[in-house]
Amino acid sequence: EDVLFKLFYCYTKTGNTAKAAEIKQLMADNYKTSPLTAIVTTGKNPAAKAEDKEATKIYENIYDLFIEGKFEEALANKKIADSIYGKHYWTQQLLYIESVYYIKQRNDSTATRVLQTIVNDFANTPIAAKATNLINVLKRRAEIETELNNYTIQQSAKDSVTAKIDTAAITKPV
Repeated sequence: EDVLFKLFYCYTKTGNTAKAAEIKQLMADNYKTSPLTAIVTTGKNPAAKAEDKEATKIYENIYDLFIEGKFEEALANKKIADSIYGKHYWTQQLLYIESVYYIKQRNDSTATRVLQTIVNDFANTPIAAKATNLINVLKRRAEIETELNNYTIQQSAKDSVTAKIDTAAITKPV
């Protein structure tokens, strides 16, 4: 049962949904009452602790602080929550938001360090790919900003409309 659970996890992580579905069905047929089967079929751990719900509530509050622009308070609360719960709850998402804060502050070296943490700790996840892209953009920040600052938009003559009315062609009614 444990091997099947881990195999299901591997197939899911590698994107092999057909094989993952086969393992899921095999577990449902052979281990109906197992907690691991419950995790595979429902996506939730029936033995989840109340601590999980409390952690989620705390991290939702931190997320809200980030969204509200209260970055310093969010970072302080995140540091406390991470010291209690470790890297199990919302870590990758909040690290990404934290990096955006540092980018806004023009603190690219700190932002890059935070993004690199995502890449290292959460490799092969969608957010790690986004973090890698953002690191590449940060490396080119000066070049991109210079290009955008030097870019001028010129309106072509055919876009402007002018009308000339030939008043000689207008006839007065009799």
